[in-house]
Amino acid sequence: MKLPIYKAILADDDEGMDFNSWVDHPAHSKAFELFGKNDKKKHTFFDNERRIVRGVAIATDVPIYRNSPDMGEFYVYFDKETTFRIAEKMMANNFHHNVNKMHDGDDVVDKSKVTFLESFFVDSASGMNPPNGLKNQNIKDGSWIVSYYVKDDKTWEELKSGKFNGFSIEVWMSLAKTNFKNQNKNKMSKTKQSFKDYIKAFFNENEAEVTPIETKLAEAVTTDGVTISWDGQMAEGTEVFMIDEEDNKILAPEGAHTYTNEDGKEVVITIDANGIVATYEEIEVMADEPKEEEEDEAVEAMEELAKENAELKKQNEDFTKQIETLKLELDKEPKKPTPTNTKKTFNLTEYLKNK
Repeated sequence: MKLPIYKAILADDDEGMDFNSWVDHPAHSKAFELFGKNDKKKHTFFDNERRIVRGVAIATDVPIYRNSPDMGEFYVYFDKETTFRIAEKMMANNFHHNVNKMHDGDDVVDKSKVTFLESFFVDSASGMNPPNGLKNQNIKDGSWIVSYYVKDDKTWEELKSGKFNGFSIEVWMSLAKTNFKNQNKNKMSKTKQSFKDYIKAFFNENEAEVTPIETKLAEAVTTDGVTISWDGQMAEGTEVFMIDEEDNKILAPEGAHTYTNEDGKEVVITIDANGIVATYEEIEVMADEPKEEEEDEAVEAMEELAKENAELKKQNEDFTKQIETLKLELDKEPKKPTPTNTKKTFNLTEYLKNK
């Protein structure tokens, strides 16, 4: 079943984030990392056990499954702009220290036990990459990374025990329906330069011309009617995404997807929570067995053909009999004598002798 996908937006002044919750299963499926005294990596501003928990508060462009009584099943995702606005607004309202456990408003972590320590947005162009411990989670640019310093022994032990595995924000927001487009005619562009132009540009002699070349993303429509795209070859480890009407890439929803490739084979892929193909399988498409109605039509056609063939055979037999009868009648009639040749032959030699 194809589920609608919505983009989270802040449409009103009273919308925004007021709590960050420590949960066992974060909706964006991004686990956090812990730093303790046994870790090999050391931060110079902590001498003993550092007690830092760091993770993804908001992962951009990741469809998150939701099921509400009002809207039913759907996906929601956060883009860069909305993520920044949520973070900025939370800081301005001084809500960044607000932490609870498992979205329980009665189980709020006292501010004396934790300190909001770090906040930054992933920006690969500026070198702001995800921490090493989070790199395998396919975190996109614009994602919001936060960390806390935990002063309370009991809270720290809960974190280390695996009771909590990630962050889950509590935010008031509006939803905007996202429309995705078919990429058959949509191409990404790359650039190329000749070696000569490259040398000229390097020494600033002339500004080299850059000739655009077009490359096409691969795409397929799943049995659920979702157009998915990918760059390169479809295989395990390939990132799969959808493209909205503004050319933004949104990671494909987690789960199994089925489509038919160019060879006519049925392909079943399983996409993990990071938009990456976890399993890939090709299945030979077997010819469908004829339906009962089709079988009946085939039987009727064969019976009709057999009937026509029998009629033609009978007509042929009748025609053969008529020919035989005609032959017999012709044989009974008396034969006329063959006339002899009575024409005289003119002989020139005899004629001259008589003269």
